[in-house]
Amino acid sequence: MASNTSLAFMDQYSTDLKLNLIYEPLDKSSLTVLKMQKVDILYGFSIEAAVIGESHYVTLLFNNIEIFSELLACIDLSAQHKNLEILACTESNNFISHVVSDMHYAIDINIVEANQKIIEAFSKTSKVLVNLSYKFENQEYEIEAKTEIKIVLIEENLLIETLHSYPNENKIVLSRSSLDLEAIYLKNYKEVS
Repeated sequence: MASNTSLAFMDQYSTDLKLNLIYEPLDKSSLTVLKMQKVDILYGFSIEAAVIGESHYVTLLFNNIEIFSELLACIDLSAQHKNLEILACTESNNFISHVVSDMHYAIDINIVEANQKIIEAFSKTSKVLVNLSYKFENQEYEIEAKTEIKIVLIEENLLIETLHSYPNENKIVLSRSSLDLEAIYLKNYKEVS
């Protein structure tokens, strides 16, 4: 359930981020959900996206059963999940590219110098299925502390773009991931429907 209270920015760092790829229902009990949206898509798929206190998650569901989650956050969920992969952002690794062929999923994560123009340009994206934005309380930095999620459906491909700003270190983390829903459906679920 999404919270109605505002959350202050915490001095976390872009290099604290971990990409948790979860191949089972996501345990949300330890997550602070600030904004959430769920949308039905096609082939029985739906998507649930949320800005959380630690960053974001996006969950793919088939017939309302969670089958895959991307969670990019300053947390490690290995204690709660057995069926997952974790990739870490590090100071020496400002770019991560990863493919999960069984899920027809790909992600690129890029850490860049903060710039208000990047934040403004990202915010102008139109024609989206999901459009979530959360601005953390932040009085002491020039760049606003915020997390944004944009999800677009282009034919049968789901495109997920996120922005996470870290004003304390003047960094922005941009992620772009994709899921080929038709391929996932044909490979795993056509016989189920």
